[in-house]
Amino acid sequence: MSIFGLKLKTDIPSAGVIKVLKQFHNTVSIASLRSKIQNKEFIYTCSSIDDTGIVTLLKLLQEIETLGIGVEIYEQWENGAIKKVDRFLLENLLESYDEIENQIERIIDLEVEGLDP
Repeated sequence: MSIFGLKLKTDIPSAGVIKVLKQFHNTVSIASLRSKIQNKEFIYTCSSIDDTGIVTLLKLLQEIETLGIGVEIYEQWENGAIKKVDRFLLENLLESYDEIENQIERIIDLEVEGLDP
């Protein structure tokens, strides 16, 4: 399994970025957010199988880009390997998750209908 993470293309923690990050990380201190930015660490991470987390990641990406600040998306595996990915991969992954969910619902519906006398 892997995680997706966002990193800023800058190491300068502007007030605008901190404000946006606090909306998505209301329990994380401003000092911690500043440190993550200055150290070029992930500012947000989620599991590759967490569709809610991926949606949040994409929203955060959009909010930061609206400020005119560059953001990069990475995928990191358990073995430490890391590669840059683009938003289209995440959008396609979400579409796949939706299709799988719909297929499962159809299968369950068909099974339930087969049980009716």
